[in-house]
Amino acid sequence: MKKIAKKIMNLSQIIENPKIISAIFNGVIPSYARDLLIIKQISGISPRTIIDVGGHIGQSVKAMNFVFPKAKIHSFEPNNAIYPLLRKNVKKLSNIFTYPFGLASIDGKVPFWSNEFSGASSMLDSKEERNKIFAITKNRKKVFVDMKRFDNLNISIERPLYLKIDVEGAEKYVLKGFGELMKKVDILQVEYTFKKFYEGQTTFEDILKYARLAGLDSFVQLNINYTENSGLVYCDLIFFRNQKVEYLI
Repeated sequence: MKKIAKKIMNLSQIIENPKIISAIFNGVIPSYARDLLIIKQISGISPRTIIDVGGHIGQSVKAMNFVFPKAKIHSFEPNNAIYPLLRKNVKKLSNIFTYPFGLASIDGKVPFWSNEFSGASSMLDSKEERNKIFAITKNRKKVFVDMKRFDNLNISIERPLYLKIDVEGAEKYVLKGFGELMKKVDILQVEYTFKKFYEGQTTFEDILKYARLAGLDSFVQLNINYTENSGLVYCDLIFFRNQKVEYLI
């Protein structure tokens, strides 16, 4: 039944935005393209610079390049086991720049929990609640990776600037590392976890503080994820400015 519902949902997304068909033929994950098309529509912005924090193996940046082909995209991935895949998957795209380190509030080597399920790797160690809900994430090991503050990198920013952060609970450390450059952010996308999955994880109040610093006064929710037994698990928060949106997606 769940598989049928998912197929119906995917079909409705394609009908809603036929450009998703083109995304599929270009090797882009349809749900990623859909989200970015929604963000483009509600914000009214086509960014010229995109900062992708938590690049993983490149699914997000390929979708970003498809929806925003004129943007320069900078993607950061600190996991040494994953970065080569990111580089390989986007090497033919000249407007995408990849970096083998992460973004945080300090420069230097920091502890990092490399997860057997690579998408769950984080600067923060996970709590038992996460392992109960997602058993696939229980196997992890502590390593050390390179982190840098974004405001120390001297990366040229042409606005509008779109900042996307998916770092498994450590979002506040990335945001802190932007310093005064937060004021240049025009779209902010942050994965928010409703459950207490990590030690010292980012709260909604943390995210809201930095969104306000950037002058982003509106937001919507995308990808609201829940399980039958545990309820709400996570979602993406999309912040932007000078818009009045009175609904949630």
